[in-house]
Amino acid sequence: MGEVIYLDLVFLNDFLTSLFILWMTAFLWRRRITVGRLLLGSLLGSAGTFGLIVPFLYGLYTPLGKISFLLLLLAVTFFPRTLSEWVYGGAYLLLANALYVGLTFFLTLFTERLPDVFPEQVTTGLVAFVSPSLWTFLWAFLVMVVLSRLVFPVLVWRFRKESFYVRFTLFWEGAEKTFTGYVDTGNTLNVGGRADGVALIRLEALLDMLPEDLTRAVRLFYAGKDKLTETFVTPRSWEKWGRRLRLIPYRAIGKEGILFALRFDLVTIRSPSDRVARRLTGRTVAIVLDDFGLGEGVDALIPPDWVQEGKGASTLSGYHIST
Repeated sequence: MGEVIYLDLVFLNDFLTSLFILWMTAFLWRRRITVGRLLLGSLLGSAGTFGLIVPFLYGLYTPLGKISFLLLLLAVTFFPRTLSEWVYGGAYLLLANALYVGLTFFLTLFTERLPDVFPEQVTTGLVAFVSPSLWTFLWAFLVMVVLSRLVFPVLVWRFRKESFYVRFTLFWEGAEKTFTGYVDTGNTLNVGGRADGVALIRLEALLDMLPEDLTRAVRLFYAGKDKLTETFVTPRSWEKWGRRLRLIPYRAIGKEGILFALRFDLVTIRSPSDRVARRLTGRTVAIVLDDFGLGEGVDALIPPDWVQEGKGASTLSGYHIST
């Protein structure tokens, strides 16, 4: 008896599977992607179906063909421009594919054969599906719904160790500058018990934004001056900037002390869940001399209340209110 293949169902099944895996890749990679590119990549992903009937496409099922097809799929869907984007994109695509296939295999692992109903088919799974069939399509759709609604939000927000980065802009006396910040739920600093959280930023990132007397004041303050007014270069600078100054006690792993903080005119920040940038007025930013150990280009730790829904990840050396 010859094998019957329902190409329309196989194509639809592969299309939905590709759609979900590519969406999952973009989600894990935090890569913005248009609906058009997502659909185009899914159509390309389902094109492997024709390798079953078109002789010159048999090469898609060889190791070299699979790798080449993966790179083509990555290029069409995400359009990576640098080597690092190719590496990260390929890794996330393989991870998304492995998670999908792994869970599907796990859920279809323990079903017995049905020799009386389908003597030529050997099936394994909790439900005995004959592949390819309408049941295959329904099973793929069910797995997609379960993964997208239940499994991956938990994996990403509870077990993910990568940073959650946002771009934000500080405004000071007519000057403005944009930075990259890391949303840190371990940061519980605030001013005077108020709900507004305090961000931390490296002094080096503010050198071309703040006046010279202020940057020198920060260095002198952390050098251990006994009197706060002595950290300012001139009495005039104290009179001008003193009203913006805040001193914030903190406790971190292995150290504690007082942070030199300033109240900025305006902060604009936009997280991936925000459609438009949020405008925060009168927010306090503590200035520190040390690095946060989060890699080059990360200048600040952002409190969770600065971004919508307060999502983020906790660092191991977060700053906390000293009690």
